[in-house]
Amino acid sequence: MTVALTLLAVLAVATAIWLAGTVLVAMLMRVAVKTIAFGVGPTLATLPLSGGRSFELRAVPVVSNVTFVTRAEAQPDQRLFADLGRFKKFVLALSGCAACLLVAALFLGPEAAVRAAAASWTDVFRAVTHARDVDAQWGPIVEAARTLGIVELLGLAAAKVGGFNLLPLAGLSGWSALTTLLAARDGSSAPIVETFGKFTLIVLFGLLILWAVSGVEYVARVSGMVA
Repeated sequence: MTVALTLLAVLAVATAIWLAGTVLVAMLMRVAVKTIAFGVGPTLATLPLSGGRSFELRAVPVVSNVTFVTRAEAQPDQRLFADLGRFKKFVLALSGCAACLLVAALFLGPEAAVRAAAASWTDVFRAVTHARDVDAQWGPIVEAARTLGIVELLGLAAAKVGGFNLLPLAGLSGWSALTTLLAARDGSSAPIVETFGKFTLIVLFGLLILWAVSGVEYVARVSGMVA
């Protein structure tokens, strides 16, 4: 139980780092933010912030997102995400990942941070190719939680969150950055890009379900609940 709580805590902090990086860059660009959501699932609390923004605290602190004010909702003096140039949209899309990798580099060193972030893509591949080998997926994670100091563990979690979010799957930073590069001058996306995005969103949910199921199975196994 202690290991599970430790993993959840460092993952929550790494997620908060991603969220803080995105919000900070949005504020520096003076982009109108509508909602800052920390976590996924049912909303536990909603806090009003300055500038018409709101902060939502949700049940499971492992996913975060920022929504921007749309043109239909905008006040006359607000700067919209849609009004940004392509380069600034690209930078904003990757700002959360950059924040995670910066923290990882501070805690682990630049080389170790890059290796850990790159390994997150290997972890995704392993989740698909070794879906039933729960020891291969979760054994190293649990071992890290048991043996690493809190600073190293936080750095590793930040690197993993930053690296994972670079994947070109809908709902992740990598997809937002990619679609920004592929968008037309008016910001619209081609139908084939939108269709492919829906497909990658299904892939993302499938990966998360695989990890969740294998994690539960691993915990049950090491706890002696299953053979």
